[in-house]
Parts: sequence; C-alpha cells; structure tokens
Amino acid sequence: MQVPPEDPATVCAVLERLDALLAQSDTAALRAALGAQAEQLGRAIGQFEFAAAREMLRTQLELKEAR
Repeated sequence: MQVPPEDPATVCAVLERLDALLAQSDTAALRAALGAQAEQLGRAIGQFEFAAAREMLRTQLELKEAR
C-alpha cells in the first residue's frame, strides 16, 4: 500500500514536536491526554502494530472532539 506524501512543512512540524517530547521523556503529556490508553498505545507501537495504535488515537480524538 502506498501512502501519499504529506505536506513537508506539516511533517517537519510533527517530527519536531515528537523530537521535543522524546528529548524530555515527556510521557506525562501522553498519559494526561490518553489516560489508561497511553500504555496500550505504547505497547502497540512497541510491537509495530501501527494500525491498532492509529485506531486507538483516532478513537481518543473522536471522544475528545465530541466533548
């Protein structure tokens, strides 16, 4: 499956934000945003289950947007 290229500026912004969080080991922000789902998300990413991780994130986004 080919994924269409994203806007380079958007990709850079996301990567820079991720870099900053990793540099700070800022898992607290992730836990605050996702609660118990943060650990499940981390496990999914660690096991290269990216589709499952994405689904978890999208579910959380939908829940937060509905509020």
